[in-house]
Amino acid sequence: MDTLKSLKRHHRARTEVRWEVSFITPQGKIDGETVNISSEGVMVSCQELPPLEDNFRMLIKPPNHYPIDITGRVVWTTICNPVSGAETIGVDVQFMSIPERDRLFLQSMIPEQFGGKMREIGNQQMVQPEVSAETEPGLPSTPHIAEVSLPVYYNRGGKTVKATGSRFSTKGCHLYTKLAPPSGTVFSLKVKNPQTGRSIQVDSSVVQCKRCVVKNQWGMLLRFMNLSGPDREEIQQILQHD
Repeated sequence: MDTLKSLKRHHRARTEVRWEVSFITPQGKIDGETVNISSEGVMVSCQELPPLEDNFRMLIKPPNHYPIDITGRVVWTTICNPVSGAETIGVDVQFMSIPERDRLFLQSMIPEQFGGKMREIGNQQMVQPEVSAETEPGLPSTPHIAEVSLPVYYNRGGKTVKATGSRFSTKGCHLYTKLAPPSGTVFSLKVKNPQTGRSIQVDSSVVQCKRCVVKNQWGMLLRFMNLSGPDREEIQQILQHD
């Protein structure tokens, strides 16, 4: 399935809710909290990445309701900068398999329970939650992400390592490589803009790292650090031409 089409379909109806979530992975359970949800997908705030390449089981726990057992897949990830508290990872998940009764529950309960008003935009429906004094500010939303794959380079042990960068934003990107940089270290990532031919060097650090068994690579979420104005503009050009 085309990722961009999937992402657009995935965001047809969203409303902000805070429900407990658990990702069930071969390495154990990852706990998080929903940020917004629809009958087709959910954004989760958590401290650790679920698998990046495979489907996984997840449990969503609405209040006064049995846990909803769903099979999901990561669409994109980003770094959340909350108003207060620790920095977290935002993980947007597309539902690959959900029982029909649970899909209907989400469709029927979310607008009604949280005061959302449905409006149509073209062939899509969007949930507009009513604004109130209790609405929490600063909740992360869908970032502008370029679904492109570009060759990138970094140094490890005095040697230049070629890798693949994807899902670029001005906050960071995904990196797939056979030789992973140590987690938490800062290194320089060379990115070439295919539109302009210009290369930029971006200070980056590894936020999370996962072994991708199918591709026999490491998949990592990188954070861009101290991004200069010209480098930010170069990345924005990549975003505009994906």
